[in-house]
Amino acid sequence: MREIQRRAIYGSRPTFTNLDQMLEEAPIVVGQRSVCGVASLTGWQIAASDGSFASALGRLTPHAIRVQEGDDEYTIPISDPLRETGRGLIMAALAVRVEFVC
Repeated sequence: MREIQRRAIYGSRPTFTNLDQMLEEAPIVVGQRSVCGVASLTGWQIAASDGSFASALGRLTPHAIRVQEGDDEYTIPISDPLRETGRGLIMAALAVRVEFVC
């Protein structure tokens, strides 16, 4: 009886789907140039099998800008120096922590 009440309250069991996609926006034409951005989407999508709810948690990370000028096409990479610095600081802090613990 309790299981039936619980299912009535919470609905069906959720399904988790991993998101991992490269996205490219529609090109924007500026004069003779065509410009579009490229980004990656990573995260999770959560949905009930009966359609009662859906949600997503994701991270959108820019990677590059593609420029097409006539027959020439080139890519301008996007880097995030703040993110790289933060990652380096975290790794240094973890290394110091592991050294003191051992």
